[in-house]
Amino acid sequence: MIKKALIVLSALLFFLPVHAIAETISMPLTVDYPLLRALTVSQAFPEPDETAIILDKQDGCNRVTISQPAFAQENSLIRFEIRTHIRLGKSLGEKCFMPIEWESYLVFHQQPKIDPATWTLSFETVDSQVLDLERKPAKIAQKLFGIISDDVHAYLDDIRIDLAPPVSELKNVFGRFLQTTAEDRSIQMVQSIRSGKAHVLAHAVEIDILMDVEKDRSAAQDGQNEPIAEEQLEEFLAQWEVWDAFLVHIVSSLTSEPLSLQERQILLETLLETRYRFVAGLADSTLKNDFVREQFVAAWKNMAPIFRNHLTEGTSKTILGYLSFFTAVDALSALDDIGPTLGIEISRDGLVRLVHLLADQEAGGDSNILTYGTGVDSRLREVLGMGSPPPALGPAFDAEEFDLIPPNENESDIQSVTGAIGSLFCRPAWASQNKSANSLKEIKTWLFSKDDIESHIDRTQSLLMDAARDTLNKRETSDDYNDFFSLLVMSTAWQESCFRQFSVKREKIVYLRSYNGSSVGIMQINERVWRGMYEPKNLRWDIRYNALAGCEILDLYVTKYLVKKAKALPKMNDETRAGIVYAMYNGGPSQLKKFLDRNAKENLYDSDKLFMEKYVWVKNGQLANLDKCLIGQ
Repeated sequence: MIKKALIVLSALLFFLPVHAIAETISMPLTVDYPLLRALTVSQAFPEPDETAIILDKQDGCNRVTISQPAFAQENSLIRFEIRTHIRLGKSLGEKCFMPIEWESYLVFHQQPKIDPATWTLSFETVDSQVLDLERKPAKIAQKLFGIISDDVHAYLDDIRIDLAPPVSELKNVFGRFLQTTAEDRSIQMVQSIRSGKAHVLAHAVEIDILMDVEKDRSAAQDGQNEPIAEEQLEEFLAQWEVWDAFLVHIVSSLTSEPLSLQERQILLETLLETRYRFVAGLADSTLKNDFVREQFVAAWKNMAPIFRNHLTEGTSKTILGYLSFFTAVDALSALDDIGPTLGIEISRDGLVRLVHLLADQEAGGDSNILTYGTGVDSRLREVLGMGSPPPALGPAFDAEEFDLIPPNENESDIQSVTGAIGSLFCRPAWASQNKSANSLKEIKTWLFSKDDIESHIDRTQSLLMDAARDTLNKRETSDDYNDFFSLLVMSTAWQESCFRQFSVKREKIVYLRSYNGSSVGIMQINERVWRGMYEPKNLRWDIRYNALAGCEILDLYVTKYLVKKAKALPKMNDETRAGIVYAMYNGGPSQLKKFLDRNAKENLYDSDKLFMEKYVWVKNGQLANLDKCLIGQ
């Protein structure tokens, strides 16, 4: 009989697709203690100052008030603490005789339980303790507490946290992130979602969300790790831009939160590293199909503690919205290791739903949400601690180029020419034609000519030094730092653009753009990396604005990395310090460690060596060497 059963089982296994493997996976539903506290307050502490009256008899002669709930882990159980005010007396008529009053802390050790049918989280009290106001055992109070313990336990045991909404939203979001080719499997997976055990962790109560999945190994090899094909690039760029817009949106949602300097730096670094990686991959054609999903998971791992630390206040509905957001994003992150086999794709539809959860909104027709805008986002700059952007007072055009005006034209001729070519400009920065003409005239003054090379270098040097001083004037710095920073600015402008904002091509004036089309102007500001922090039109056509933006970025890297981490860095000379900053300027914060590794191994990039060479030239006043790039000598 056993032998016959084995034969049947072997036959079944033979006919099963070898690439399909079914298993049960676990995803976390994490209720951090601040969130648990907020949900408990909204349900059980409705009176002002987070209080609740659980006993009030005989016109207040017998009254029990609880307040200040707090949660933590203790001995593998939840430690639920409340402050208690108790008044017990004998009521005779309108008087209360011999009332006894005391205040203490009640501590309950509880075991969380989840109802699998309703997803209701409840708490079973294992033991309790009475502490005085100094949180020391209060033996007398413990005896007195016995008088009203039944009322207190009955009230607190009735606390229930409804986790059905977050689970429902998880199912909703999960379906939006699965590719249409996996629709049948996704329906089955979503239908299999059920609760597992509840665990008490150091920072939260965590409930297992179980789901049956059928992992398709062949899907993992279905182009997920292949570079983006050229015909797919446009679609991929659109997907990444939606993801970047989502990242900016959720970071900006923290505007009103009291973020620490460290939290702001984590947000800034996460955003910059995400963008630098994208720009680098786009430039060297190494982007892969799974790139956006990997960035989504990595970014959330960095930022999750910040969001959990701050998004803990509001109405019960708002807090459940936060919990729904956290649950959905945590689940997607937990599925990362099998993402390719499930057909998970970071879609616009899914990201929009997550935004609505965070904002406590229903999905609606707001078609502009997650638009990849290019203007300055003041909320983003505020969250990242960047303050106000540089003043946008100079030339700014939507045009990519315009006709070169002959040098001997006077201003009236310039105005007539600009009128003739006005169709080239969609929205001039200046309201009047006069101002447009002046703007164009100013742009022309920054065109390099071999006949006035010394004058061009002097004027550009003066502009860069003004920009450096304006940046330094925003805070107090030492003279040593000021000198280093000024040399750093000059060297960067030399390396990036050879002191040029504009060039002339085929009788057209164009702003300087990098070979891969991502960076512009004298300081070569990367428009994708710094999107939302600067105005693109001004970066392109206003040399002063571009110089100020470059100075601000250099100062950011110097102060937040070079200076802040100075004690942990090896001893080095100024040109090496400048090389570190320049490496980050081009490749993001991660270049700090990478540059140090290259330097230690004496294996610097050519760009590292060329920049450090220019730093020495600037330091020694050898600006005449600009000939090497300006006129090719």
